[in-house]
Amino acid sequence: MQLYLDSYGAWLGVKNGMFVVKNRGSDQKHFFAVRTVRAIYLSNGVGVSTGALWLAMRNEIPVLLVNHMGQAEGQVWSGQFGSIATIRKQQAIFSAHPKALEWLQHLMLQKIKHQKALLHKFEKQKDVPEAYRQQLPQTMQVMQNMEERFANWKYPTLPIKPQEIWNQATASFRGWEGNASKFYFKSLATLLPPQFAYTGRSRHPAYDPFNSLLNYLYGMTYSMAYLALLQAGIDPYCGVLHADEFNKPTMVYDFVEIYRHWADETAILLCKNLQLDAELDFDSSEAEGVRLNNRSKNVVISAFLQLTEEIITYKKQNRKRITHMQLDAYRLATMFKQFKPE
Repeated sequence: MQLYLDSYGAWLGVKNGMFVVKNRGSDQKHFFAVRTVRAIYLSNGVGVSTGALWLAMRNEIPVLLVNHMGQAEGQVWSGQFGSIATIRKQQAIFSAHPKALEWLQHLMLQKIKHQKALLHKFEKQKDVPEAYRQQLPQTMQVMQNMEERFANWKYPTLPIKPQEIWNQATASFRGWEGNASKFYFKSLATLLPPQFAYTGRSRHPAYDPFNSLLNYLYGMTYSMAYLALLQAGIDPYCGVLHADEFNKPTMVYDFVEIYRHWADETAILLCKNLQLDAELDFDSSEAEGVRLNNRSKNVVISAFLQLTEEIITYKKQNRKRITHMQLDAYRLATMFKQFKPE
C-alpha cells in the first residue's frame, strides 16, 4: 500500500505503533499497520509528526515530498545509501556511452508498444465511439512507421564526431516519438465526452481539464519512478535523453516513458465514466492555467493508486504494476553495475 496525502490540512502521525491519518475538519482517524505501507507521499499543506518520520525511517519506508503537480521534489532520508556506489559510478559512464542510445532506442520501442496495446484495449470495449474506430487505423499506421524507424536505427559507423552522432540520434528519437504520440493522443481524444474535449497536449500550464488531469497523473507517475530508481541505487538526476536539463531528475524522465500509459488509461477512464466534472472539479487562473481542485484530487489519487496495485502479466511475470516498475529499476541497476565500456 502507498499512502498519498495531498489534501490541505491532512495530518500524518503515529498511535500504538501504527500510522494514523486524519483529514482537516474531520474527527475520523484512519490507521495503517507498518507492514502494509511501502511508501508515503506528502504534498504541501500536509502536517506530519516526527514520530511518523521516525517510524518510517526505522522500517525503511521511503517518505517523498511532492509538489502541487504530484512530482517528487525530495525525500526524507536516513542518510544511508541502500546500494553500493558502483551502480552510480557505472551509470555516469554509461549515460555518455553509445550503448546509452541503444538503451534509449529500446525504451522508445517499449513505449510505443504499450501505447498501441492501450489503444487496442479501448477498441475492444462495447461503447467505443465511431470516431475512435475511424481514427484508429491512421494512428496505428503512423505508430507502426515510427516503431520501424526506431527498430531500424543503428549507431553510425561513419567518421562522425560522437557528440554530433548523439545530437542527431536524440533529435531523431524525439521527432519519431513526438509524431507517434501526436496521433496516439488524437485517437484518445475521440474517447472523451464533450466536456473534456481538447485540441492537443498542453503541459505547464494546462489549458483544459483533461490536460490538467493528465499532467497531475504524470506527476504521480514521476514520483513513483523516482522512488523506484532510488530504491534500486540509481541516481535519478543522471539521464540520457533529457541529460541537458540542469538540476532535473533526468533519469526519471527517461525511465518513466514506459509507464506513462498508466496515467493515460486512468485519465481516460475517469473522464469517460464521468467520475469527474469539468466545471466543478477544476479551477482556472490566467497565471496557473487549469488545475485540479481539492474536491477532485482524492478521486484521482485513489483511482491511480488502485491501478498501480492491479496485477498484470509483464515480462512473463504476474505482479502488481508498481512491483513491475520496481523490478525494472533493479534490472536497470544490474545493467549499470555490469556495464563495461568498450
